[in-house]
Parts: sequence; C-alpha cells; structure tokens
Amino acid sequence: MQTIAPLLDATTRPLIGILLDWQAQGSFSVHPHYAVGQRFFDAIWAAGGLPVGLPLVPEQAMAALHHVHGVLVPGGDYPSPSSWYADPHGIESNHPRAQNSIALLQEILRRDLPLLG
Repeated sequence: MQTIAPLLDATTRPLIGILLDWQAQGSFSVHPHYAVGQRFFDAIWAAGGLPVGLPLVPEQAMAALHHVHGVLVPGGDYPSPSSWYADPHGIESNHPRAQNSIALLQEILRRDLPLLG
C-alpha cells in the first residue's frame, strides 16, 4: 500500500518536463498518440524531480516552459531532417517531433533552463 509521504513530497520537488514522442500508431494504440518510456519518469523521480510530459503542441509546450525547472529530451527513433546531422541520406520530415524540437530547444536555451538530452 502506498503511503501519503511520496505524494506530499511531490509538492517540493522541481518540476522536470520530458519532451514526449509521437507515433501515428503502434502497439499501444492504432490511433496517433504521445509516448515516452516509463524509465525516464522513474529516473527523474528517483533523482528527486517531479516528471511531467511536454506535448508536441508548440503553444502548450512553450507555455509549460514557464512552470518547469528543467527539461529532459530523450532520444528516439523518429525521422530526423538531414540538416540535423549533415547526413546526405537523411530525410526531410513532417514528423511532429522533428517539426517542434528545434523551436522548443531554442526557447529552452534562451531561458537558460537546465537541459538533459
């Protein structure tokens, strides 16, 4: 049985945003959905933070940056534009994560938020 102490502790932990991934469909759902491994949430909690998912909706993610104390950008297997890695074999992507990552990362850096990627 869970005690109330971890719930009360959550109010004093720094809020750490996790950039969510996007999948058109997968084992979780045949519908488009956000996803990220539970291990990222668990690691932030174990390190003393309170993890929250950041959606790939630019206005929502930017607004959430006003409330978080740091951001985790996990890796992922999604189509990345060739310009990110100077890879002549890369693809230009309409993937929501690729489209939103650059602007969000630029804003995180502009705000000088702690960033782990």
